[in-house]
Order: sequence, then C-alpha cells, then structure tokens
Amino acid sequence: MDDFKRSRAGEHFTAPATPDNRQPGRSPRKKSPVYAFSEDNAVLTLFSRFPRDKNLEGLNSVRVPELADVAASVTTLVIEGSDVTEAQVYGIKSIRDDLLTGLSRVSLPDFTGEIPKDAFAKTPFFNINAWLEYFSAPLASGVGKNAFRRCERLATVDISSATTIRYNAFYYCTALINIHLPAAETIGYNAFGYCTALTNVSLPVAETIWYNAFCYCTALINVHLPVAETIEENAFGYCSALTNVSLPVAETIGYNAFCYCTTLTNVHLPVAKTIKYEAFCNCPALTDVYLPAARIIETYAFSDCGKISVLKLGCPGVITLETSMFGEDEDSVASKVDLYLHPSRIPSSGTAYGGYTWKSISPYVPEP
Repeated sequence: MDDFKRSRAGEHFTAPATPDNRQPGRSPRKKSPVYAFSEDNAVLTLFSRFPRDKNLEGLNSVRVPELADVAASVTTLVIEGSDVTEAQVYGIKSIRDDLLTGLSRVSLPDFTGEIPKDAFAKTPFFNINAWLEYFSAPLASGVGKNAFRRCERLATVDISSATTIRYNAFYYCTALINIHLPAAETIGYNAFGYCTALTNVSLPVAETIWYNAFCYCTALINVHLPVAETIEENAFGYCSALTNVSLPVAETIGYNAFCYCTTLTNVHLPVAKTIKYEAFCNCPALTDVYLPAARIIETYAFSDCGKISVLKLGCPGVITLETSMFGEDEDSVASKVDLYLHPSRIPSSGTAYGGYTWKSISPYVPEP
C-alpha cells in the first residue's frame, strides 16, 4: 500500500517562486507535493504539507482538483504527518460518505494520538462500518470508546503501539480474525465483545481484562495472557470454542469469567487465589481443574460442570469451599471427583472435606 508509484503529485497551495524564497544565481526550489494518487487512482496520500482544516472537511475538488473525477476509484486513504489531530481522524468518515464512497482502507503511519471515540463507529448518519476493511495506525497510543463499533467488515488492524483499548472499541467487528496488541496494558469493557470470527488473541503485557472484554467470541480457541492479574466479570463468557486457557499470574477470576465455555476441558491457574461466583458455570466438557493457590471457591463457581473428575488444591492454608460450589447437584458431582490437597490439609480419615464428600482425597504438593 505504501510503495505505490505516484504518477501525479499535487503541488497546490505551495508558495510561488519569488525573490524572497530563491537564492541568487540558483534555480527555484522544487516544490514538494502535498498530495498524490497512485497510478490506478486507488490510493490517495495526503502528505504532511497538505492544508488540513480541523475536521478535513475541506478535502474537495478545490484542494484536490482531480478528486471530483476519480473519487469513486479511491479505496485507500493515507494521511501522513505526526501533526494529524484526533479531530481530523474523526473527520475521515465524513470524507468517505461525502466524497470517497469506495473507501475501505485507512492508513495513518505517523499518528501518535488516541483513535478518538466513535471515530469509525456505526451511527445513524455514517455507514463506514459497511466499508472499512483495513486500518493501520502503528504509532497510535490507544483506541477510544466505540472507535470501531460494528465495523462489520474490518478484518485487519495494526495498532501495535496502543496501550489502552477502551470500552466497546471493537464491539461486533464480526470479520476480525486475529488481534496482536504487543503494548496493550488494559482491555476495556466489551472491547472485543461479539467478535465472532476472532480465533487468536495476543496480549503479552495486558494486566487487566475488563468486563465482557471477549464475551461471545464464539470462534476464540486459545487465550494466553502471561501477565494478566485480573480477569473481570464475563470476560470470556460464551466463548464456546475455547479449549486452552493460560493465565500464569492471574490471582482473581471474576464472576462468569468463563461461563458457557462449552468446549473447555481443563483449567490450570497456578496463582489464582479467588474463583468468583459462577466463574466456570456451564462448562460441561471441563474435566481437570488445577488451582494450587486457591483459597476461596465461591458458590456456583463450577455449577453445571458435571464431568469434573480431578480437582487439585495445593494451598497449605485454610481453603473455603462455599455451599453449592458445583450447583444444585453438588453432592452427586463431588462424589465423582478425585480431590488433591496439600498434605497438611488432608483429613485424618474419610473423604469428607470442606462440606463435601469426595470420591477420594490424595496429597498434592504443587511444583515451585
């Protein structure tokens, strides 16, 4: 996209050659272009010298004379310059509806601000959601609330420097398949909710996953969050294809965090201390649960998880197993589960522990 041949470079609004801006005895300076089209007119680039007004509303046939003739051919808009403002980014959807009716790709290679809220979101007045397929702003600091909400054709996003993904940022982006956010520290409420084609998520430095962040991502298979400490309410709820969860430093698993993850077979949370109410409810394929640091497992945490056969709890201190941990049929489920405890917690006789009667109780010392 960035290596296209510039066959026609606009030189409009450049200063005329006058005795004030030329050196005696030398040829006039060559004017730098302020915009350019690719040979096939598919790419329009606005360079840093392009006279941008507050919302880019001045992008018309006066400033770009050829645009009136070729606007329908433009599919990619590139706006260069680190001085691009958030207001100008917000104005792109007006350009699309007013002029560039075939626009599907947007690139902001030098933009360092936050993609503003509602920038490309579906609204009663703008329908860019039906066209936007590619977006690149590799230096952007974050993504604002509702920025790409319901951009249902958006398949590729490059926002590799963004540290914050806010509320509803990519909600209902049903064509989005992969997300790699190497700098993102916080994933906001419903940020990727209902991204039903999303299969892989890479969040190497994300510390907090907020409410509903990935709920109803029904194609999501793997979750690896190496530094996430908190998984909030319903963060991965209804991710019905989820089979692998890796949360090596997560200490709290919130209410409904993994509810209705119907293909999840095992859970290994090495440092999780609290498993909240209904955290894994309705995970019917779940068989093995490893919670070596857990101190509290709340009511209904594993309700309707009738296939659990192994539960490993390695904490040497007091462990609280609340009533109805397995739901209404708790006694029947517990009687089929092999429980593993730290040697210091094993009862002197029998298989009763924490208010439940288990199939068996065996010693378990977690690996350091």
